[in-house]
Amino acid sequence: MSHVRFPHKVVFPISAELVCFHEAGHVAAAVPFGVMATAMYLCDADSPDLRGKTTLTWNGDQGEAVACGGFAAERHLYDSGRLVDSVGRPIKQSDFVKFAVGVHAADDKTRYFGADHSRNGFWPAAMDQEFMTAAQSLTKQAIRFDVVTALAEALLAERTLLRDQIADVIRAIIGDETFDQIGWRDE
Repeated sequence: MSHVRFPHKVVFPISAELVCFHEAGHVAAAVPFGVMATAMYLCDADSPDLRGKTTLTWNGDQGEAVACGGFAAERHLYDSGRLVDSVGRPIKQSDFVKFAVGVHAADDKTRYFGADHSRNGFWPAAMDQEFMTAAQSLTKQAIRFDVVTALAEALLAERTLLRDQIADVIRAIIGDETFDQIGWRDE
């Protein structure tokens, strides 16, 4: 598998690196629950419609935490001062929330809440706040950002990662014994 070093600064609101980091956040959030990622995709990497997709085997209540993983990864980049605009300036918190919660996490919020509650493209502020709070809690408790970064780098290099490749990346970071204890399973 190829390897691309993830840049220290990441262009926001859209870049291939940011999309890879977002998708890797979902997978890293799934790891502690033993939820398996079956594939990660960087779609349309060379077009304005840049997006990503991750497929996971959902099992029970873990879906809420995993849905928050993409935003949690973006929040980690923002909190560490790594998100910049197209000319390299730090982004404002209002711009971060507008795009990370309002645009990037739209599908994730539907997964988290179990339905699309948006009206005219906007979610109720209280639901956005609940989603952000859940993601921040996840950031502090469950996500290993060394795993996020390694997965993002691999996805950026390969454009597609399948189950065994994802498992290899995670295993290389957390070790064989810990990986085997997670019990990553097909369900």
